[in-house]
Amino acid sequence: NDEDDDDDNTNNNGKSSNDNDGKQTTKDYKMMHRVMSQLPPEELAPFGGLPALPSSNDTTTTKLTAVELQEFETKMELLWQHRQEELQKMQSDGSIADLPKILRERIETLKGYLMDSSHELMELLEGRRRSIDHDEEEDGTSNSSSSANNIIEALRDLEFQLADVDMARDFHTLGGWPYLIALLDDTLHGGHDDDDDDVNDEIRALVDEIRALAATTIGTAVSNFGEFRHWALEDVSSTVNEMRMNNNNDKKNEEKMTALYLLTRVFQEELDQRTEAMAGGTMAVEGPSHTV
Repeated sequence: NDEDDDDDNTNNNGKSSNDNDGKQTTKDYKMMHRVMSQLPPEELAPFGGLPALPSSNDTTTTKLTAVELQEFETKMELLWQHRQEELQKMQSDGSIADLPKILRERIETLKGYLMDSSHELMELLEGRRRSIDHDEEEDGTSNSSSSANNIIEALRDLEFQLADVDMARDFHTLGGWPYLIALLDDTLHGGHDDDDDDVNDEIRALVDEIRALAATTIGTAVSNFGEFRHWALEDVSSTVNEMRMNNNNDKKNEEKMTALYLLTRVFQEELDQRTEAMAGGTMAVEGPSHTV
C-alpha cells in the first residue's frame, strides 16, 4: 500500500504527486494526519504521539521551519508505515475481521440508511439526546462499542478505511461508491416535517453532518491514488433514482449525477441562499448552513 501511496498521492497544495515530468512524488500528509488522528492516543504514544500540523499562511496552527517540516513529514511517514504494517499483520494472523467483509457491512449501512433515512435520523436524534444524561459518545453509543452501527459511525470508519489504496479499490469494486455519492443528494434524507421547529432544525443539522462526512470520505478515497480520481465523474443517477423511488419520491432526475455534480449543486444552493439574504440586507442564512 505504501508503494502505491508513494507512486500517486496528492500533496497539500492539491497538485498531482505523479506528474509526467518526473518530479518526485509527495504524500498527502494532511490526509495522513487526519486519518491517524482518529486512532486512540495510546496507539500513537510509542512514537511520541501525533505531531502538530504545520501552518499555512492563513492559519494560526504551529509554524514550522524547513527542518521542523522535514521532521514532521518523517514522523508521519513512520506512523503511517507502522500502522499499515500493523493492519497487515493483524489481518494475516486473523486477529481482525476480514476487511472486505467490513466494507460490505459499511455498504449495507449506507444502503440501509438511504432506504429508510427518516427512521434512522430520528433514531440518531434520540440517541444524541440520551447521551446528554449518560456517559455515552455523541451519537448515543456506548464508549465500549467498536461497531459502526449507524450512518455517522459508518462514514467515520469508512474515511479511515478508504485512506488505504486497496480498501478504496475494494469498496468501489464491491459497489459501495454509488451509495456513498447518493448521500450528497438532499432529497434522500427523509423529508421529515415535524410540528416542532427545534426537531426540524436538529434533523437538518444531522443531515448536513452526514453529507459533510460523505464528502470528506469521497475526498479521501479519490485523493490517494491517481486512477481513483475519475470516480468523482462516474454517473450514479440510476442509484439515486432507485433510492428516490423507494422513498416514494417520484422526482426522477434525467441528468448525469456525479460526485462533482452533487457537490457543485450543494454549493450553488448555499450561494443562492446567501444572495437572497444579501438582497434583504443581511448575510445570515435562515436555519443551519447546508454547505458540506
